[in-house]
Amino acid sequence: MADPLLSLGRWLIHTHLRRTVDRTGFRARAVLLEGGIRAAYLEREGDEENPGPPLLVLPGMTTSARYMAMRVAYLADTFLKRRIVIMELPHHGANASRAPNLEENPLHQADVMRYTLRFATAIGLKAPFDVLGYSFGGGLGALIHLQHPEKLRKVVLVAPFLPQISTPEFLQTLALGQWRAIHGWESYDEMLGFFHNWLGMNRWNKPPKMLLRGMHDIRREMYAPGHFSRVFESIRTSMESDTVPELPQRPTDKDLTAPVLILAGEWDRCCDVDKMPLLTEALGAQLCTLHRLPAGHNFTPRMGRSLFDISRETTEAFLR
Repeated sequence: MADPLLSLGRWLIHTHLRRTVDRTGFRARAVLLEGGIRAAYLEREGDEENPGPPLLVLPGMTTSARYMAMRVAYLADTFLKRRIVIMELPHHGANASRAPNLEENPLHQADVMRYTLRFATAIGLKAPFDVLGYSFGGGLGALIHLQHPEKLRKVVLVAPFLPQISTPEFLQTLALGQWRAIHGWESYDEMLGFFHNWLGMNRWNKPPKMLLRGMHDIRREMYAPGHFSRVFESIRTSMESDTVPELPQRPTDKDLTAPVLILAGEWDRCCDVDKMPLLTEALGAQLCTLHRLPAGHNFTPRMGRSLFDISRETTEAFLR
């Protein structure tokens, strides 16, 4: 017998995602990259007669483009004439496969950075463009800034993840391969543990149970068992705590000119807010503005508000 509360939770999430994508004008698209790799994405077209710099949005690990659209929907209202593209990460959302070929398209951040640049070229994203990256996507944005600064106009990094600025606890979990304790969760209780222990959820900001159950069931349906454990296992060697290299250095012939806004949560247990100055130094301290916000890696003290919500005005003002 169907569970009515679970069905309601699923319906509410699907309805909210669909209405958000429709209202903001995002459309599902795909492009073929070299090698025949199909790259899915969402796009809100800009005004051809009055174009502004395009914005490329890079999601976090295990975050689909549709969920990312929900986080940045306000930008479609703020920048009415600008092209906005939300890239789907490899092996995520519309790019997911029940049998992912992780050898052909791995998820090392350096590999995904190159994938991102190939994707940007394939869809005709004119440089210099803006980037907004969250978590893993924030690390991608930082790597592009370091290696290919000429492609960027402005960069927003929300809780950016790079192994070099992660917390010791998160790095240790990665090194031990405890994928189901973090993004690779499978059961409902494991999902709650991930949200509580790593994303900042607590009894005061916890979403209603039917939404949490709906979210768990939707992911269970979308991805094969062990999908994200296999994804993490494929990148394990680049993230082990005892082999974390120094932050990449920019080529000596590359001048950094794109200003960077870094938004970091004070209680983030994935990314160490106290290590963010290391990132600002690497990116060019004179170009970086760091905001420490009352939030975890996603949740804030107030229910229904995320790190994106409390940084909205700052992000809008910066990207103008």
